[in-house]
Amino acid sequence: MKPDATVLRETRNLLIGLLIVSIIVNFIYVGLGKWDYTVLTGALLGTLAATVNFFLLGLTVQQATEHNNDPKKYAHRSYGLRMILMMGLLICGVLLPYFNVLATLLPVLFTTPLILLLRVLFMRKE
Repeated sequence: MKPDATVLRETRNLLIGLLIVSIIVNFIYVGLGKWDYTVLTGALLGTLAATVNFFLLGLTVQQATEHNNDPKKYAHRSYGLRMILMMGLLICGVLLPYFNVLATLLPVLFTTPLILLLRVLFMRKE
């Protein structure tokens, strides 16, 4: 299934916002004198996890609206798979020594506020 233009546009906007959050997190760690490579890898992993989750959510909504038989069941099954993927990535970010825990979690935690901010900034009159 080819992603809709809206799904791609919104995912791109979220990715840009999350990369900005990740850059800010890295600068804060530099300012505190606590920066090492794990902050960068953690921020990138968290950004990847949040972006993939959002993209898959967009695809799920797109496909659920095209499935006439039972869109709610389709969306519910997809939710479980997305959460397993998210938990796997975040558990890696917490348990493996290659990732800073806070830098991994912050992009994921900032996803919802960022979506709301982007909605306000790019509000279109229709």
